[in-house]
Amino acid sequence: CHSDYVKTSYQCPTCWKALGDMTAYYAKIDSLLAEQKMPPEYANIFSIVLCNDCEIKSEVPYHFLYHKCHKCSGYNTKVLETFKRVSEGQVQVVENATAAAGAVGTAPENNISGGGASSAGGPSSSSGVAATTTTTTVTPVHLPEAPRSPLLDGNATGDM
Repeated sequence: CHSDYVKTSYQCPTCWKALGDMTAYYAKIDSLLAEQKMPPEYANIFSIVLCNDCEIKSEVPYHFLYHKCHKCSGYNTKVLETFKRVSEGQVQVVENATAAAGAVGTAPENNISGGGASSAGGPSSSSGVAATTTTTTVTPVHLPEAPRSPLLDGNATGDM
């Protein structure tokens, strides 16, 4: 059954780690991405991904199909959240087009380990002294449906 399974998936069905050496496959993805750049309107959109192989979370530039792990340089990643960096301290949550309808991610805080975005109010104080707060504006943004990878055949499944 293992021989049949690896014809359609490179990931362990239990832990999602790669079942073999994916170097050649990842090199093909690198070549494809070098030829096909993301449109400029996506320059400030980023994703927080979890690498299934090295189990590290990292912030990477958004792509319709592939998100490369910064530590191991693999593409066996899962997108945890996607956001648009508007300006310093302000992000917009981006709804993943392939996620379930109505599912919206959360904006990251000062680290990439997750956590929800906070919307602090304006200056206020009961003692008459104005308190200084940082406001993070979070607004949903909807991305177009992601295209299918030319590297996948009709039977392939799983996150890349």
